[in-house]
Amino acid sequence: MKFEIKKFGSMRTPDGGGYSFDLYIDGAKAAFVCQEGNGGCTMVQWYDRVHGKSALEDKFAAHVAALPPEVIPETAEQWEKDLYPGGTRAIDTDTFLAGLADDYENARRIKRLCRTKTLYRLPNDKPGTFWEVRKPFSPDLKARLLAKHPQAVFVNETLSL
Repeated sequence: MKFEIKKFGSMRTPDGGGYSFDLYIDGAKAAFVCQEGNGGCTMVQWYDRVHGKSALEDKFAAHVAALPPEVIPETAEQWEKDLYPGGTRAIDTDTFLAGLADDYENARRIKRLCRTKTLYRLPNDKPGTFWEVRKPFSPDLKARLLAKHPQAVFVNETLSL
């Protein structure tokens, strides 16, 4: 199952942040998703709903239900470890959609950075982190960085810009 986000918008709210977007499933426009950022649940309006039934919603719910539970990292704060004593938490619709929105925003931010900077990762870097050179990516700069860091992986090459 392939998920795609279009018409993404985010906003600041007194309780953090919110977002809204159109969710596409396997290329079909499936739902409008809105998280108002007020501490409530994520609202999902399915476009194919007829008489209270939605085939895409059922397909989506089955996909989310089949996901393995998320492992609580060792670096999590104590309150989170106390909340999930088994060390895992189930993925629900809100959590899954928030993850899609986070991934979309992070990819958009990194793509924007790649326009004017060179980003690379080293083997021992923490997940989600990268090194930044304040010069546009070029074969010459790549060669110089590889001479110093032979195992560098360039984010500029791994993203479809």
